[in-house]
Amino acid sequence: MKRTFNKLSVELWKSIKLRVKDFIRLQFIFN
Repeated sequence: MKRTFNKLSVELWKSIKLRVKDFIRLQFIFN
């Protein structure tokens, strides 16, 4: 159970990091 949860949170963290990167990139483009 715990291992599955860890895997899920890692995937979630990766996608969040990607979104944050894209967001920052957009901010730079528009500023």
